[in-house]
Amino acid sequence: HAESEYGIRIFTEEPNTSQFLQALDQYNKKFHDSYQKTLHAYRMAYQQRHGKPPSMGLVDFFSILSGSGELNIPGMWFIWCDSIDVINAWRKVGICGNVLAPEGICRDGFIDQHDPTVSRVTSANAG
Repeated sequence: HAESEYGIRIFTEEPNTSQFLQALDQYNKKFHDSYQKTLHAYRMAYQQRHGKPPSMGLVDFFSILSGSGELNIPGMWFIWCDSIDVINAWRKVGICGNVLAPEGICRDGFIDQHDPTVSRVTSANAG
């Protein structure tokens, strides 16, 4: 129903198959945080210059992304993420260069604090 009405297709994945997508989640969060910060600065500068809040139409949206010389607001499009952010995002999900390094994943927020360097005992290898 949502796909035909809104053009949105909802899908699910099997458990434990999408860890690599977490790096993309980090990019999205960084982009969102940068956009919100620039949006706030844009609204404040617009209000100060024009005496009213911006309408937040397409022109305002592109001014936030690309910058506004009139309001002296730098755009956030080219500064929201750099190469170090990209490397760190992949490192946090255990991909370092051309190797998998699960020991590099920060597990502070995990419910299961399993240490990947310690093998688990299963019924298959229990002896």
